[in-house]
Amino acid sequence: MTQDRINRLKVICDFEKDLRIGSKVRVRWTNSGRYFAALATISKVNAKSFRATLDEAVDYAKPGDKGYPAGQNMKAPSFASPVEWSVNNRVEPVEGYPWEQTNAG
Repeated sequence: MTQDRINRLKVICDFEKDLRIGSKVRVRWTNSGRYFAALATISKVNAKSFRATLDEAVDYAKPGDKGYPAGQNMKAPSFASPVEWSVNNRVEPVEGYPWEQTNAG
């Protein structure tokens, strides 16, 4: 494993370790093969997951589906649950991780 990869994993672990109820995050999840992301507030911290309340509504854009309203409580796995955690199922800093940021210059 490269040092860069080790550093990235440490950043993820440190971020999740510091999360508290009320922390602002971006939550990412999947449903029916679709990917979603929204700003949220941590409402519960468990050993291997987080509960986050959506701060904004997310339109599902599928006929007959109401989407995800602001205030809905979502579950997201922590990095301590490697079977469930992925780049599409997680909480992350609102501004994203440093290696994901791009310079829109």
